[in-house]
Amino acid sequence: MNKKENYNKFVSYLTCALNEGEKIHLTTLLAETVNFLKSNFSYMDWVGFYIADKEFQHLYLGPYIGSEACELIPFKNGVCGKCYTEREIQKVDDVHLLPYHIACSSSTNSELVVPLIKNSECLAVLDIDSDEYSAFDDIDAKMCNQILLLVSKLSKQIW
Repeated sequence: MNKKENYNKFVSYLTCALNEGEKIHLTTLLAETVNFLKSNFSYMDWVGFYIADKEFQHLYLGPYIGSEACELIPFKNGVCGKCYTEREIQKVDDVHLLPYHIACSSSTNSELVVPLIKNSECLAVLDIDSDEYSAFDDIDAKMCNQILLLVSKLSKQIW
């Protein structure tokens, strides 16, 4: 099975739930997304969500699978903060070249961060780290974005 077919398994599951009119708690969807990605893509060493807290102006750690994790990330800091503030996918082939990168794990070499947007509001970011350089391609970015679009439509609770 190629990469896109692998992603499409989860997209099909989410689409089916959406077509059946289901509404699923956002926390459940985030956990299912993390589990699916980490279980199906060996180059993803850390997969998790950082959830926006507008009052305190930071992202806090949500559901994740992996070893070390930063618990709080200010909106202004790191690749996750940039993704949140710009509301654009961040695909980084070599995190060591970015002066603003936050090293939660010394083994991370590349990163993909995708915003979760619902009703024009960025609720969270999906953060995926790899110990490989240039681990992520346009298929990863596109499919993770598609997954988060479906998650935003299926979710029934906003923090």
